[in-house]
Amino acid sequence: MNFKADITKALYKLSVKSPDTSNTGGYIADVYFWETIEKLAAGKAEDAWRSLARERIIPGDETLRENVVGRFISAKTDHFIVEVEIKNPRSLFNKDEFIKKVSAEYGISKHKLDELAATTITQTRAPLTKRVLEV
Repeated sequence: MNFKADITKALYKLSVKSPDTSNTGGYIADVYFWETIEKLAAGKAEDAWRSLARERIIPGDETLRENVVGRFISAKTDHFIVEVEIKNPRSLFNKDEFIKKVSAEYGISKHKLDELAATTITQTRAPLTKRVLEV
């Protein structure tokens, strides 16, 4: 069996009795259980990544970002490979800076440009967050 299978098997063996014995409560408890594990795992993973950098097994994030865009192997053992992918930074549009420059360049009122920009706003899909809270 491989390491990932061992981890999966160990996780699925975990069992905690739900404090809510109703049918619905059992389903909700299942979501709560796995979300709690997910949050704990995310924190432990972040700690583990920091340990790799602190122990100089891989470079720190800022050092990695100084490299060229692409995918490369940062560390390797007999059982694991640490792969790093660096992508181009995202470009962001700064509406206020744009309005300021257009106003200065073409002598158009900032207020008028701001009004015009407001007419071009479109809505995206509504953000959705779901969570289970223990009471």
